[in-house]
Amino acid sequence: MEKLTVIGCGNRNRGDDGVGSVVTQMLAARLKHYNAPNIHIFDAGTGGMDVMYRARGSSELIIVDACLSGSAAGAIFELPVESLNISEDPVNNTHEFKWQHAIYAGKKIYAEAFPENIRVILIEAASTALGLSLSEAVADAAERVSEQLFLQLLPRINSRVNRSRSAYQTALEMAADASLSSSQRATLLCDMAGEIQRKDGSGEGLKYSAELLRQAAKLTELSAVALARIHIRLAAVLLLFPKGEAEAWHEAYFLIEAATADLCDPEEIASAQMQKALLIQTLADIDQADIRQAIDCYQQALAIFTADSHPLEYALIQNNLATIWLSLASAPRKRQWYEGMAIAAFESALGHIDQHQYPDEYAMLQNNLGNALQNSNGGNDLNNKRRAMIAYEQALNYRQGGSLLRANTLANQSQCLIDLPDCDSGGPNPNNLAQAHRQAQEAIALFRRHNEDEKAELMIELLTDIEQLIQSPGVARK
Repeated sequence: MEKLTVIGCGNRNRGDDGVGSVVTQMLAARLKHYNAPNIHIFDAGTGGMDVMYRARGSSELIIVDACLSGSAAGAIFELPVESLNISEDPVNNTHEFKWQHAIYAGKKIYAEAFPENIRVILIEAASTALGLSLSEAVADAAERVSEQLFLQLLPRINSRVNRSRSAYQTALEMAADASLSSSQRATLLCDMAGEIQRKDGSGEGLKYSAELLRQAAKLTELSAVALARIHIRLAAVLLLFPKGEAEAWHEAYFLIEAATADLCDPEEIASAQMQKALLIQTLADIDQADIRQAIDCYQQALAIFTADSHPLEYALIQNNLATIWLSLASAPRKRQWYEGMAIAAFESALGHIDQHQYPDEYAMLQNNLGNALQNSNGGNDLNNKRRAMIAYEQALNYRQGGSLLRANTLANQSQCLIDLPDCDSGGPNPNNLAQAHRQAQEAIALFRRHNEDEKAELMIELLTDIEQLIQSPGVARK
């Protein structure tokens, strides 16, 4: 999927100079109700380096900034970057590194990974003196530019929705074939629902997928078991609906509750219990269910999904049980007990899953075990922190490349490294700090690549803390 990035530049503390930032904020507000994973909006402020980092990996880049050309305030200029005669100008520090330098440097450093198609939109400023407000003419221009950009981006937003709608209509037309039996129609609708979900996991795609499954469930002459299986598939789709649509989660819960009674196969019943437990966990997160009911469902599933007969399912159940124990560990009196239960569950899962057959699940379990160990006993158990380091290393053995999962584990291990003291001095360990610094830098780059801005900002704060520790007098030099 081609990625388009819109970046606003400027200083919000200098009146009209901040118009680029204002435009991106307006555009983001217009897009917030749309699922547009291929469109990225970013307010770079005065950070030229951020422009270079954010643009990487995009097929198209749009930069919005203020200008002072002597034209009428609020005049709008749209130019291809080639017309700006951008070249390498020397800068004394990163504060002087502007978006012009970012484009030049980005093309040199990232080559084909940097966008070829770059447009620059400039809005004539009336004043760039100190101040927090835009002049009237520039504010009007900002509104016009954000609207124009929104209209230009709308076809990109709607293209995937249109494909899902088209697939939905095609499925209904095919299912209307009078020569098909109810069973054949149900199979067709279920298959098409799965295809839409696979290609479009957005809210719109999920809704079309769910509607096809509802149509399948309305067919007459279906057996009770066939109908139950459709309801369970529908519940699985509803579980993926975004936060704010709790009604869908409640519908899913009742569908599974009713469907389980009509299932005969023990494995299908156990799978339904697992799904029901996940729904309870999801509803418990918004205080609309008792999480202890999920434990009962998992225990029932474990009667079928034993460690020997179904090692993968067993491991996933143990992982989910561990997350429940950790959520209950907030009670001070039983914290240590629940933390012990969680660690034991993770270790049991790892003891029964083949890391070569299920590398992704194995890495997930090691990462989660590392988190549980690192934070146990209020984060004050050094022995558990050392065990956490081993778990993170095991996870990183399988989380290679530039994945977001690797970034998460790197971030977790960076924090753990900071907390491990030097064996001789008892103070911060310089080798651990150096490794934490390298891993934090890699994590920041990966979070930025995956547009996880909040995580990147948190890691930047951690990186600053690491650098301060490295320079502190208490760090023994080795």
